[in-house]
Amino acid sequence: FGGIVQNQGIMEATFNYRFWNAIACEAVTSAEKLKEGIKECIIRDKVKQDDFKGIDMEKCYIDFLNSDLFEDMKHLQNIKLIFNTITDLPSQAFKSLGDLTEINIGFNTIESMDKDVFVGSEKVKNLYFYGNKIDNVPEGIFDTLTELELAKLHNNNLRVITPDTFKNNNFITLLWLSGNKIKK
Repeated sequence: FGGIVQNQGIMEATFNYRFWNAIACEAVTSAEKLKEGIKECIIRDKVKQDDFKGIDMEKCYIDFLNSDLFEDMKHLQNIKLIFNTITDLPSQAFKSLGDLTEINIGFNTIESMDKDVFVGSEKVKNLYFYGNKIDNVPEGIFDTLTELELAKLHNNNLRVITPDTFKNNNFITLLWLSGNKIKK
C-alpha cells in the first residue's frame, strides 16, 4: 500500500516502510504528524532500528524544517525531501543527523539557505539539490561538508559560483551545475 489516501477530498498523510530501508512519508502537514506517523509505521511494519536508515518526504505541506525535527532520528544515513513546500533551509537544519551521508532535496520552493544549514552534517558524501528556486549559495555553505564527493546542484536559478564555494571539499569528483543561470 502506498500513495496518498483521499478522504472526502482531503489528503491524509501516509507512512510506509520501503525495502531500501527508508520510511516514505506523503502529505504530512506538521512536525507532530511526521513524528507520530513514523512511530506508528515502525510499530505497524515491525521496523528494527538497524533497518531504519532513511526518510523520504514527498508531497508534504511543510514549512517546519528545523534542527529539532529529526531529533529522534539521529541514526539516519539519508534524507530525501522532494515535491514539498519548503521555502528555506534554516541554520543547522540537519544538526541532529550526525550519521547522514546523503541529502536529496529536489523540486521544493526553496528560495534561501542559511550559510550554516549543513553544520553538524560533516559525513555527507552525496548532496542532491535540484529544481529549487535559489539564485545563490551563501559563501561558506559547504565548508563543513569535508567528505563531500558528489554535488548535484542542477536546475536551480543559480547565477554565481565563486572559486571559494567548494574550497574545503577536497574529495569532490562530480559537480553538476547544468540548468542554472551561471555565466562566465
